[in-house]
Amino acid sequence: MKNVKKYVIISAAVIVLMIILLLLLSIGEMTNIKKTFNMIVIIATVVTLLIIWLKYYNDMKSVMLGETEDEATVTAHTGTQCEIEGLYQCTEHENRQINMKVGKRFPPCKGDTKGHSCDWVLIKKE
Repeated sequence: MKNVKKYVIISAAVIVLMIILLLLLSIGEMTNIKKTFNMIVIIATVVTLLIIWLKYYNDMKSVMLGETEDEATVTAHTGTQCEIEGLYQCTEHENRQINMKVGKRFPPCKGDTKGHSCDWVLIKKE
């Protein structure tokens, strides 16, 4: 899916942090205080992972329902992949517009008869 890699990396970082904390807490004699802290670390990790993946679920639900960002604020730079299909306009040359499909890379603008890197703004969603 769209941003699943970001959520997987964040989740992996949380799990690594939990493992480090549990290893540090396991050094020495296991007391009731250490057992309590171990449980707190595990519960906090599970809650954090739950929050991360609920956020991912809500983001994907919004995308599926078409409730993405406001069209006026959707921008992309030359060379990036298109995530929202539609008509885009160069921020430097208002007369330069292109139709983009999802997955295609944004081209340079040829507004001054020579190509230049620019930002493209979504003006009409398809």
